[in-house]
Amino acid sequence: MSKVAKNAFKSISSLFINHNRSEEIQYVKPEQLSENEIIEIVNVLDNIDAEIKFLRATLKGSRYIRKKKKNPFFKEWVVNILILIVILWELVMLTTVQITKLISDDVTSATVAVMVIFQCLLLLFLILTSIKLGKQLKHKTASAWFLIQSYLSSILLFAGFYSLMFQVSSDSFIGDAYNEDLNIFEEFNNFLYFSIVTMTTVGFGDLSPNLWYTKLLVMLQMLISIVYTVVIFSKGLESLAGKISESRVVEEPQNDVLGSLEIQDMEFEV
Repeated sequence: MSKVAKNAFKSISSLFINHNRSEEIQYVKPEQLSENEIIEIVNVLDNIDAEIKFLRATLKGSRYIRKKKKNPFFKEWVVNILILIVILWELVMLTTVQITKLISDDVTSATVAVMVIFQCLLLLFLILTSIKLGKQLKHKTASAWFLIQSYLSSILLFAGFYSLMFQVSSDSFIGDAYNEDLNIFEEFNNFLYFSIVTMTTVGFGDLSPNLWYTKLLVMLQMLISIVYTVVIFSKGLESLAGKISESRVVEEPQNDVLGSLEIQDMEFEV
């Protein structure tokens, strides 16, 4: 066995099992692992998979080309503060719009232009993070905090688009949204309320879409809300099922477990 594969086996065993002086084994539950530790385990398993493919190709006399691992598009710190980035971005947009209203002669056109730029950039950013979230959900490495941040960021994104549509036409919504005395921050607060009501499928009816494109956007948010609800609910059931199965597991004898770990020290003879 190559050094890389051998070190990979040792890394996995060191992450899951801790030996004390009495040679007793202490198991680490998956819930006790941090997100970085889970990612490290996934990387180790990927390395093992690459080593197995390399050994299989070598034994068959064929050539195996190692693929270079891609660097993640977003760093971990970006994912950890996703909701903070979105909040700051929306605040910058609202501040810019308010300043634009004070200095511009054509208030509507300038305001709409500023909001379109900010909202499109935010939409692109959240699409990329959603792709990352989808990959993590597929590999079951997505953290609950990342999922919650993505959910709240979607609420803020739609609130921004509702505010944009209201700037385009005051007839976009029917209810208490329109008031000449409200500034852009107060208007955004109204649509943030409406976005939360829509995302949680409560629907009080005090504010509702009036034009076809606002209705289309509201329907899209409802569908996205269903997807998030299903994912969050399934993740909760998965966690509950894991705890129930762990309580039913019968611990194997210590010798059998130690024997199963001998693989980290074995050597292949060809």
